[in-house]
Amino acid sequence: MVESHHDQLRIAMLVLRSQLGDKLAFVQLWERYRGPLGGFVRRIVLPAAETDDVLQDIWLTAWRKIGTLKVPGAFPAWLYGLARKKCYQALRKALRRLPPWVRPPGCGAGDDPVDLAEHVAQVQVALDGLGAEHRQVLVLRFFQNMPYHRIAEAVVCNVGTVKSRLHFAKRSLKAIMERMDHDRSNEQSPRGCG
Repeated sequence: MVESHHDQLRIAMLVLRSQLGDKLAFVQLWERYRGPLGGFVRRIVLPAAETDDVLQDIWLTAWRKIGTLKVPGAFPAWLYGLARKKCYQALRKALRRLPPWVRPPGCGAGDDPVDLAEHVAQVQVALDGLGAEHRQVLVLRFFQNMPYHRIAEAVVCNVGTVKSRLHFAKRSLKAIMERMDHDRSNEQSPRGCG
């Protein structure tokens, strides 16, 4: 997003007013950046259902910390840097919620954010490859930490059926991910020149 000199001055003035506690000025910054920032976050954060929570966290943090911004004209870069940090925190959190058999080896805080995003995207693709009944119980159990009896209530079946669906869902998800890894390694291996 290229901004004219006039836009840059207007943004700097809104930042200065926000730093002085002017909520209306901050709302104007929000109105200016919410669309582009939302697009940026949606491209990074998976699963998509968490995007709104991450955006809310970004804007709340921006409001709380805008007083620390020393150069008001640097607001766009500061805001997107804050968004990037919050997105990768959300990705790490999403990976920690994954069952151990789906996490990448050595998953931790120092991992490359691009690798984390790619792995979460792969898990999402693999989840999309499951049937609805299997995907529902996996998401409720491992992403929502819902106990078996609550899952049974939510999907209208008995606890034994929930456990059975989870068993087959985990096996299917693991098989899909192994197939994806195999396909990816075949794409990366050198081919003979014939």
